[in-house]
Amino acid sequence: MDKYLKLQEYVGLYDSEEDELAWTRSTPPPFEMHEDTIFVCIDTEVAKNDPHCATEIGIATFDTRMAAAVPTGKGARNWIRRIDSRHIIVKEHKNTKNAHDKTAAATNFAFGDSETKRMRSVLAVVKDTMSGLDSQPNGITKKRNIVLVLYGAEVHLNSLKHFSKGDPLWTMGIIHTADVQDLCSRASTRTGLSKMLKALSLPYEDLNNAGNRATHILQGLLRMIYFDTFCPADFATRFRHLLRAPKGRAQVATPPGSDAGVPLNKVISGLQNMGLSGDDGAEEDSDEEGEDFIRKAFFAGGKTRRISF
Repeated sequence: MDKYLKLQEYVGLYDSEEDELAWTRSTPPPFEMHEDTIFVCIDTEVAKNDPHCATEIGIATFDTRMAAAVPTGKGARNWIRRIDSRHIIVKEHKNTKNAHDKTAAATNFAFGDSETKRMRSVLAVVKDTMSGLDSQPNGITKKRNIVLVLYGAEVHLNSLKHFSKGDPLWTMGIIHTADVQDLCSRASTRTGLSKMLKALSLPYEDLNNAGNRATHILQGLLRMIYFDTFCPADFATRFRHLLRAPKGRAQVATPPGSDAGVPLNKVISGLQNMGLSGDDGAEEDSDEEGEDFIRKAFFAGGKTRRISF
């Protein structure tokens, strides 16, 4: 199965048996949450001169059980708001500078209070999260399935292997690994995290902070899953048309292969109506022309042509 459809199946937006894809905003996902998963994003920051010396770890989680009862909202904003985030500073290395020449305490965690723990306790937290063990009210512990979310999977998987020291509890619950960078990059070009967030119209905080990065990576994945189709082929096109255009000018934005242009202000309005303007304020009146253009130009215009962005 397409790895993108697999992710949609985990959150009830795709039914593989019927090969049916949902497009919903105002109601909860119509299909079963496949495999009863928890999405877990792990991001680490290491010492400048030692890739095996972790100075901080960011953990962001999204429980699909919660998603079963909650409409996605525009741009998946309702789900994004329900991400749980943690930023843990390794006490033994709190004054160690990372590759950005900053200590963990010098960065700003935007989603709560940073925690400081000894390495032994940090590893216990990550192990507990990755194991997928869920305590029930009746005292019984149930194993949940984990979708591991990473940005640049190879690097972070190596870090996790080093920290886990071969302990099977670190990986026993993982049924799928989603590399968000791979999902939004073409083979010849790797998309940076800040560029991905800008192209998805997701505002972001200090990306030198591992907790912020983990949260924003998971936000980006949920927004991608929200779209009916997504592939990286036209990611750069969207970035060029929508982020580099001068403000206040009714320029014409025309997608590749299209002869019909639509004024840029219509495009921007269409993005706002689809929840992609970066504005989480009150909903505006619908601009059907702009919204239809955006969907056709960047979201495949239905289910027959997988291009998007």
